[in-house]
Parts: sequence; C-alpha cells; structure tokens
Amino acid sequence: MDILKNKNIIIFAIVLLSTILICTLPMKLSPVWNGENPGHHNQYELLADSILKGHLYIDYNDIDEKLLEMENPYDPQKRDELNVKYHWDHAFYNGKYYVYFGIAPVILTFIPYKIITGKTLSTLAATQIYTAIFIIGMFLLLYDIYKYLLKDIKLSVYLFSSSSLSILSVWICVSRPALYCTAIISGLCMAIWSLYFYFKSVYVHNDLNKSIILATTGGLFGALTFACRPPIGFVNILAIPLLITFFKKYGFNKKVISKVLIAFAPYIIIGSLLMIYNYIRFDNVFEFGQSYQLTVADQHNYLNITSRLNLTQIITWLLYNFFEIKSLNSVFPYINISGAFINFPVFILPYILIIDKNFRENLTSKKIKGLYITLMILPFLVTIFDIIASPFLTDRYRLDIYYLLAILTFISVINFYSIYNDKTIKRIIIVLSLLIIITCILLFFVPCDSNFTDYYKSINPRINEIINNFLKKLLN
Repeated sequence: MDILKNKNIIIFAIVLLSTILICTLPMKLSPVWNGENPGHHNQYELLADSILKGHLYIDYNDIDEKLLEMENPYDPQKRDELNVKYHWDHAFYNGKYYVYFGIAPVILTFIPYKIITGKTLSTLAATQIYTAIFIIGMFLLLYDIYKYLLKDIKLSVYLFSSSSLSILSVWICVSRPALYCTAIISGLCMAIWSLYFYFKSVYVHNDLNKSIILATTGGLFGALTFACRPPIGFVNILAIPLLITFFKKYGFNKKVISKVLIAFAPYIIIGSLLMIYNYIRFDNVFEFGQSYQLTVADQHNYLNITSRLNLTQIITWLLYNFFEIKSLNSVFPYINISGAFINFPVFILPYILIIDKNFRENLTSKKIKGLYITLMILPFLVTIFDIIASPFLTDRYRLDIYYLLAILTFISVINFYSIYNDKTIKRIIIVLSLLIIITCILLFFVPCDSNFTDYYKSINPRINEIINNFLKKLLN
C-alpha cells in the first residue's frame, strides 16, 4: 500500500474498520439468526463435534421410525401426512443425518477453534469472521484494480466505492447471518481472495516465479469455493480470460505451461478430497447432499441435470432474479427486496458503458476486456445454475452474484473515469456510493425471513408506527 501513507493510511484503516463493524455488529440483533434460538442453524457446530468424534454424520438419537420406513422420505407432503418428526433442512441418507452445506468452514474455523479453546465456535461468529475477511479482500482487490486502471489514486473515490460495494455484497448476511449465509459468505471470502491473488499474478507482478506463486494461492482459494458453496465455484471461470492474458504476457511455451500447471494443483487435490468426502457420505462422488434434503421440496432427482432443463422456467426465474419489482411500502423502510438490477440500478451501468467506443478501446489496451466480458456473463450463468439446482430462488441466492456485479461495476466506473477524468464523474461516483449504502441500510430493515425487524414486529405490532413517528420527528 505504498500510496496510502501518513494520514491516508489512518483514513483507510478507519474506513475499512468502520465498514467491517457496520456489517458485523448488527448480525447479533435477531434471536432467530444469532444463536439465541438456534433451531437448525447450528449444523456446522454439530458437524465439527461429529468429525472430532471420528464420523461425518450428525449425532441425533431421535430418528423417527416412520421416517426410516418411508419409501420416499424426501417427499414433504408425505412427511406431513404421516406426521413424521424430522430435523429440518438436513440431508438424510441410509438412516443418518448429514450436513449438505460445504465442509470448508468446519475444517478452517470450527474445528481449529474447538481444538485450541475447547469451546464451540458459534455459527454467528463464523459468519462475522468470514465477512470481515471478505471485506478486507474486497478493499485490496479494488485497490489493485484502481491502481492498474488509473495510476493516480483518488482516495475519496476509492474508499467510498470500496465501502459501498463491500456492504452491498454482504448486506443479506447482516440480517440473517447463521448457517445459510455462513456457507455463502465463506464461499465469497474464498472467491474474493482467489480473484485478488489471480489479479496480482496477471496484472501487478512481472516476475514469472512470483506470479506462479500468487496464481497457485489464487487456485487454492478458488478450489475452496466448491467446498463452501458450489455455485460460487463458478468464479473460477474468470481464470480463463486471466490465463489467456497471462500467456500473452509471459509467452506460450513449455516452461510457462509447466509452471502454470502448478497453479491448478489445488483444484485437483481439493476436488479429489471433496469427491472422497461425498462418496463416504452418499456413495456418489458428485453428490453434495442436495438430493437428500429434508426441506420444502423433493429434490431426490436434482442430480439429474437434464430433468431440470426447462427453458421457460429458467427464463422466468432469470427475470425474477434480476428484474423483479415489488411495490413500495407506506411505512418504514418504504422499499421492498426486489431483483438485483432493481435493488441496485447501478449494476446496469457496465452494460451501458460498454457501448462507448473509447470505453471498449481502453479495456482492450489495458488487456482487461476478456475479464470484463466474462464478468458481464457470469452472474447469469450462476443464476441459471441456482435455478437448476434449487426448487426456487430466494433473495439470499443473490449473494452469489452481487459481489461479481460489484466488481464489474467498479471496473466499468473506474475505466470510464480514467478516460474522461472529470471532477463531475468523481462526484457522481461518490453520490452513487452513498446511495448504495443508504439502499443497503433500508433493505436491512425490510421485515423478511425472521430477521430482527420481522421478529420484533411479530412481538410488537406497533414497531412500524414507533419507527415512523421517530423518523417524522427527526425530519421535522
């Protein structure tokens, strides 16, 4: 961080720390998601205990005989008809309960914490840890992108952008942190650090050996995304345009190719370990537990991808994920959670600015056009995978794409700024960043999925009236 010296490094540290605290402290608010009323949200904690005991299934001693006797225990309607007692949203196979969420957080955080302290790490704390590490990675990645595209760092533009896009990328985790978002944010954490090391390898360093070390580290984090949440593993597609740029930079010969193969070793090692893990649990190297979920839909045949290829359904859910529009509220927070492009219209900018000829030429001259185009396509590919692999999409799944759209938007805005370098553009970037932060705060307050607003609203129906009266007084 050679540019951030003296008072600038203090400002940088304050903004970074503030962003982390803004995103992690409110996670404690809802008893449904902070561990006070754990429900089924403590699966990571239970899996860590099970692994330390020497097995991969969860130690439940209350397995209902009716569940064991069912011909198809994955049919939710039949379970209700038979009044079967079961543990919600677990994988169930051969009479045992398993966790279908990625194992990486358990190996990297829950087990080491238990070994070192003798205590159980809460799922909330794990989400906070991964959120903090993700935000640090986002700040550093955006710094390198900014420095590469525009040598003269405008600290205000960089810090406003980094803070707002970090908050945007994780805001859903803030209101509903435990379990589901633990899996997602751990995947995002691996993805952002993978991109950070890959970007440094290709665009920052000019020494082949150093670049290979960085690329190998990027490959390690990239491979770990599959062990957190497989849809986030699509981020590794970005390695393709980066690899092409890498070969253009260092040459396409035996020496370079042999070194590049080292960077792919983590994918082989971690991929093999995941296959062994899957086989031990489900007798299938490709089964993560999706087909054996005890949840809202029978997903027993979801491993057969062809059975899920319904073009009408894919198009419908794509439109929903990006363009769903919900009506405004008459009470605080006045807005609803809608599609990605409706929640954050700034995401449309990259698809508009690419029309500009100078914009495209600058991307080409900076050797970043391939990365940019791939980033434009990737959110749609991830969404299609989510559609095929899930019975329906929730707003939580948009976390799989928000960070990709955030990075794409940052590249587009800074690339545009580097061409026209106008003070007005600088002001617009800062205003857009503030609007993003305000939007995230308002969306955080939307009652949804037993988040703290929803939880306390059910306890005190007058909560909206109280908030509105407070806001009126504040505005007056």
